[in-house]
Amino acid sequence: MKQKTLSLLLNKHVITFVVTLIIIALIPNYFKKYNLELKDQSTHQGERVTYFFDLDNDGWSEEINAYENASAPAIYINSKDNILIDQWNFRNKFLSDKLHVFCTDANENNFKELYVLTQVKDSIFLNIVEPFGDDPFQKNDIFIDVISEYHGSYDVYFFHVINYYNTSRVEKDKSFVFSINTGFLGDVRRVYKYDLKTQKITKSPHLTNNSNISEIVDLDNDGKNEYILHAASYCNDIDSVYTQRSDYSSWFTVLDDDLSFYFKPIEFNTPYSSVQAFSIQSENESQFIVFNKKTDYNVPSKLIHISNKGEILKSVEITINNRINGILRYRSEDFVHADYKNGLVNFYNNQLEKQKTFEIGSSTSIYFNDINLDGNFELLQIKSADGILNIFNEDFTESHSIALAEKGKDINYGLRLRGNNLPLFYVSTGYKILFYEYSKNYFFYLKYIIYLGIYLAVLLILFLVIKGYKINEEKKKQIEQQISHLQLQTIKNKVDPHFVFNAINTISEMTLMDNKIEADRFISRFSGFMRETLNHSDKIVTTLKEELEYTENFIKLQQIRYNYSFDYKIKISENIDLSIEVPKHVLFCYVENAIKHGLASKKDGHLLIEAYYLKKNLILAVEDNGDGNIGSKNLKDNSTGNGLKIMDQIFDLFKKLSHKKISYKTSNVLDENKNSAGLRVEITITKKKD
Repeated sequence: MKQKTLSLLLNKHVITFVVTLIIIALIPNYFKKYNLELKDQSTHQGERVTYFFDLDNDGWSEEINAYENASAPAIYINSKDNILIDQWNFRNKFLSDKLHVFCTDANENNFKELYVLTQVKDSIFLNIVEPFGDDPFQKNDIFIDVISEYHGSYDVYFFHVINYYNTSRVEKDKSFVFSINTGFLGDVRRVYKYDLKTQKITKSPHLTNNSNISEIVDLDNDGKNEYILHAASYCNDIDSVYTQRSDYSSWFTVLDDDLSFYFKPIEFNTPYSSVQAFSIQSENESQFIVFNKKTDYNVPSKLIHISNKGEILKSVEITINNRINGILRYRSEDFVHADYKNGLVNFYNNQLEKQKTFEIGSSTSIYFNDINLDGNFELLQIKSADGILNIFNEDFTESHSIALAEKGKDINYGLRLRGNNLPLFYVSTGYKILFYEYSKNYFFYLKYIIYLGIYLAVLLILFLVIKGYKINEEKKKQIEQQISHLQLQTIKNKVDPHFVFNAINTISEMTLMDNKIEADRFISRFSGFMRETLNHSDKIVTTLKEELEYTENFIKLQQIRYNYSFDYKIKISENIDLSIEVPKHVLFCYVENAIKHGLASKKDGHLLIEAYYLKKNLILAVEDNGDGNIGSKNLKDNSTGNGLKIMDQIFDLFKKLSHKKISYKTSNVLDENKNSAGLRVEITITKKKD
């Protein structure tokens, strides 16, 4: 079993697959479905809010800058080439000091108008500018309503505007719709409609809660719009002259086209609760999904399905542990419950059944927008405190992050149209605007081909490595065979008939001289030497210890042969590692030469073998006091030089095999009178490089 597992793990395709996965994990992700690329950025001085609207419907956005000057608000309009087109000043300050500018083509003349709400003490005014068209116009200070004073101030702290776009099934009523809210005294809290044709203001009944328009839709198919509201209870004590309903409850409210109640508001009797809602289409009838969020964690929040008549059809409890929750429409058949604190996005269908959940991390708020106009919604996650805006694609398989210019600032974002080019997604915080292009990454569709290419490239490299390894192993094997062949040649030189005959003659002489003890000793050493030679004939390397033992056995054999006419000494340094590998016969060959050419005819011969380190290199020395010194006639006449030539070849091949360089030098040994007194051979084995 272990063998099969190991065989599987070492399979080249398995190794290639694992390496490919590692490479894909390590390389930058060039294969996201979308690219987010910073295209431009600009910095401005002074407090302003920048918007980009296509006012003249030419496919290019104009730049609108709203300033709160010392005396009065102003709007500057720049062309697509950043050239100032015009400037409009208003006599009064922006409502609640918020530099909000809204844009729509309510009069349907193919040129959009800009809408600004301003305030003078207790009065609220609407201002309209249409800078393009055959008859550009500006209408200032259209009176909207009076707000109540509270402790000497007018606390208009929130308002909301829906940019109204007509559709083919909606009556062309040429109106602009918005809501205004105040706190504490609760006056005003209404929805308003301004008709550009009649120049009249229509306002809803008092809405009790702080309310804003979440959706404009024709609910009853009469060709006129109805208005679905979000609402929040702040438990203000509202004077009964305005409303009989209590702000200690939250109220689900839908307004008819004339801003009267579409049906009686539905009460959710929980203080500090809120209602979020939007319409759904069910059996050819518009109905509603309502999220009633409770801030009392002991009281479950609810998702509620309500009919077109205001009847509760179904409700589902949702447990929440923070006040930051909400619902968003995703598509016509889906909606999202967002748990901002825990970073969960829960998808529901129109039957209040949870379909799936994605974890995206804690947020300040999230929105769905189509930021590249490809028909798919992206989810924008704003983390104001961290100064980050995250963009998730429609199926949450990838995300991109934008580092905002300043943390904790209000964020203004939108699209800047560029004709036939992709729009730029802009984000404005503080004094800086960043422009990004969010586009499809065409490498995404090639990623599997590229992954396959990586796999094949790794497989090819692995194949070449294996092939190279096999070639090196084959070369190594050939070198080993050559070394073995050369060493067998040296062995042959030692055990050839001449050598054997000499040994037999020596034995014969000892027997005739009745020297049985020496004859027996010689025969014993000779047989041991021959056995050692034959047993290790297939080895190309040996340890230094084995080489010394083999050589010493040969020396003792020769001592018997030459009647102990020479002695020997082996001197090994203490720090020598006897297990180090050396070429076989690295000592034997030179010892054999020393005896044959230097000591064979000498009566008081001496042989010295040394092993020591010099500069981390191993030195092996063979020294004798014989007649075989450099230049001697004895050395020239009795030597063919074949043995040394073979050792030169062995050293060269051994270097290729083990990457250890071996060299040797020969020198004469000089006596006190500097006369030649023998021969010394030093073999240097260089340490292998790391």
